Amino acid sequence: MRLIPKWLRPRRLFRARYHWWSYDRTRPFSRGAAEVLRQDNPRLLELRERYARCRLPMALRSQWNAAYLSNELNLAHFRGDNVYVWQFRNVGGKARDKYHAYLLHLAGLDKEQRLLHRLEEDGLFGCWTFSYPGWPPVSRDLLDSINQLHFLDRHLQLLRRAGMTLLDIGAGYGRLAWRALAAAPGLAGYVCTDAVPESTFLCEYHLRFRGCNRAEVVPLDELDERLAGRKFDLAINTHSFSEMSRPAIDGWISRIARLGVPHLFIEDHSELLSHEADGTHPDYQPVLTAHGYRLAVKEPIVPPALADFMAVRDNFYLFALG
Repeated sequence: MRLIPKWLRPRRLFRARYHWWSYDRTRPFSRGAAEVLRQDNPRLLELRERYARCRLPMALRSQWNAAYLSNELNLAHFRGDNVYVWQFRNVGGKARDKYHAYLLHLAGLDKEQRLLHRLEEDGLFGCWTFSYPGWPPVSRDLLDSINQLHFLDRHLQLLRRAGMTLLDIGAGYGRLAWRALAAAPGLAGYVCTDAVPESTFLCEYHLRFRGCNRAEVVPLDELDERLAGRKFDLAINTHSFSEMSRPAIDGWISRIARLGVPHLFIEDHSELLSHEADGTHPDYQPVLTAHGYRLAVKEPIVPPALADFMAVRDNFYLFALG
């Protein structure tokens, strides 16, 4: 009998999940997804051409270049472990145990809203899921979204207020828009925008697939025209300012300040550092200060003991204008 090479053995493949992008190959394609989620899709080609011509400072990408996306993103499996959400690589081993601890922590916050039971994880588009006795399937996508929504509810009553409109900067494939609109039926609207054409393409597809009728996706080159004069209660950025240059961050912040958005929510690392084209990482908080945003709340995303166990030490930041 022919021996299986060591590099193909399951244990090696499992370890590889902690180092490189991956997706759950056991999940079937959603109907029609394979025909749409292609590199030669006309809509994607159009967005790439338009963004290449765009002269806004946000269009100058210091990290999300073509080589990075080619290595890190499979369009058809955009919810796998990739550029948008690290599901194994972020925790450094023993993912199942760590996500279980994360789940139990969130359960203590979730007794009233019951988002762990109201929001569903179907594992579509390559998402890695985890199952534990007595709980519905979960993923990092779901757990992070619930954690972010509870933070915003504690400080801005997001889940209980009616009529709020949100602006998501660097929205990716629309992860938080999908979850927020399901969790907070009182939201008036949720606008997603991004400087990466692949993200805009996937966001349009994913939110349409999920039936998110209150969501709107605004391409980068239409941003100023379509947002002019509009009112937003909150701007959101989760882990994308740290992947931009300071001029790109300034481009975004100057626009939300001009719109008078009263609050800015950021999830990022323990320091607010940008990603410059020369490989340096300066502090970008002075950009926020220069446009009138002051830090109102800073919290670790999980308690210190859990942060040590999960090897995740990110923070929630809430800034207020004025």
